[in-house]
Amino acid sequence: MPLITLTSDYGLRDHYVGALKALIYKYHETATIIDISHQISTFKVSEAAAVLLFARQYFPENSVHIVCVDENPVSEAASGRILAGYVEGQYYITADNSFLGYINFHKTAAKVVEIPIDANDRSSWRAHTIAKAAAALAKEIDLSQIGYEPGEYLSNGFPQPFFRNNDTQLIAQVIFIDEYGNIVTNVHKRYFEKNFQRLSFEIKIRNNVIRRIVAGYEELKFRNTGEAFALFNSAGFLEIGLINSANVHQPRGYARSLGADKLLGVKTGDTITIEFV
Repeated sequence: MPLITLTSDYGLRDHYVGALKALIYKYHETATIIDISHQISTFKVSEAAAVLLFARQYFPENSVHIVCVDENPVSEAASGRILAGYVEGQYYITADNSFLGYINFHKTAAKVVEIPIDANDRSSWRAHTIAKAAAALAKEIDLSQIGYEPGEYLSNGFPQPFFRNNDTQLIAQVIFIDEYGNIVTNVHKRYFEKNFQRLSFEIKIRNNVIRRIVAGYEELKFRNTGEAFALFNSAGFLEIGLINSANVHQPRGYARSLGADKLLGVKTGDTITIEFV
């Protein structure tokens, strides 16, 4: 039976997570529900998508991912519609925002339906609609039976790397900063190895130059603290960090040692240059 996961910006103080789980069990008594994260920054759809991009490889095919992170509900962009999409072997239930475009990072063929709003949902919190749709998909009911095909919903998403200066520079963008302060970019391993595997390069970030991508963290054991490094993380995205810059991991709300993002002055949305030499 497919798993159901929850990702939200609800936090853990309020009732929303527990209430949504109760509704899922109402419609699917034997469901298996896994929390991915409820600490997504408020209204940060792209952050939720990044977390799911990194996590989804660990879940079996046809898992059902509920994503309760929407644009600001009082903004003009908020539609109140709920979508269900099938992207790269996984189901996603989300508000009508840009999430499905973000999660379809590799622009593969995908199917999307709009789910009719349940009569029990009298407010902007579409909990009954979401729970019923998740239960149906987890019971392996076909996507076409729970909604109707909408228009184009996959056009937006993470920006792709692009070239400048006669194709000598690849401009990447920071799409996520993890809890340790490591910097994750929009350069994917399959793209990099297909186009640049045999070329010499320099990754330039502030005053640091990285000329080699390491295979994993084990290669960093005997290198100097504070030295910049780059690797492809477990999801295949180019990640940049500083050795032992955040070696004390503290719970949210506690001060932690500074990570690469703070030490280098980098934030989500910043650009990083890769020069080919």
